[in-house]
Amino acid sequence: MSEISVIVPVYNSIRYLPRCLGSLLSQTFTDFELLLIDDGSTDGSGELCESYAARDSRVRTLRQSNRGQAAARNAGIDLALSGGSKYLAFVDSDDFAAAQYLEALYEAIRCGVKISSVLFAETDGRDIPAAPKKGRLAVVGAEDYYCNASLLPFVAWGKLFDRSCFESLRFPEVPKHEDTMLIYRLIFGAERIAVSASRFYFYFINRDGVSAKKRSPYALLELEAMDAQLAFFAENGYDRALRHCAAVEARMIGRDISEADGVCPEQKRLLEEKLRQHIRDYGLKS
Repeated sequence: MSEISVIVPVYNSIRYLPRCLGSLLSQTFTDFELLLIDDGSTDGSGELCESYAARDSRVRTLRQSNRGQAAARNAGIDLALSGGSKYLAFVDSDDFAAAQYLEALYEAIRCGVKISSVLFAETDGRDIPAAPKKGRLAVVGAEDYYCNASLLPFVAWGKLFDRSCFESLRFPEVPKHEDTMLIYRLIFGAERIAVSASRFYFYFINRDGVSAKKRSPYALLELEAMDAQLAFFAENGYDRALRHCAAVEARMIGRDISEADGVCPEQKRLLEEKLRQHIRDYGLKS
């Protein structure tokens, strides 16, 4: 039994896996297992995962047919809970972490909270600091955490979760934006979050590939997820989070309108109508 299970969903990421796994297997905190969930890769990623498991006892692999990242994460959660781990973390297979990543998260969550978090840096893999410095630790309320955009409260990575967070919740198995549908519920269920001001998670931006800016076919799914958050905040009296979420969604709609311009006129029209209604509903400035 390990203190922490680190869950890495893997799908056709053989180009980036060695960097990701190398960073995780070099952590200063050592009481963890690495759960590699291969989601039907066809580029040899699954075999690479098994090769890591064969030479490092901390690594466990599970291979499944292609069902999407959410299903892979859920499979990892089930493995972690059945194995008795106290805490769960998620890392994307093209991202990587500083050596102190898990140590900082673990130190923070031991403050008596159910979720801890570190800061992140965007990188193309060539511009990371050689020795990131450890920052100060603070415990903040759920609403303060959610309303701080720099903490990225919509994503699973960069955080450590107590196992109890997943007693009755899993990621919705949708094609994309499953984080946006779940993480806010975990944050507000936890009530307080411990934040280490340490930039120890590196979010990889492939400027020539899939992470490069382009119109997402799942834009409407993301907006549906934001609408669900608005309903949750309204129902539970989180007024500041409601206003923040409304402003964030307005910017998302504006972005989607721009990206749909000249590509999908009907979707652009529907988005413009939604934005006008959104501004009216939440008293935003147009």
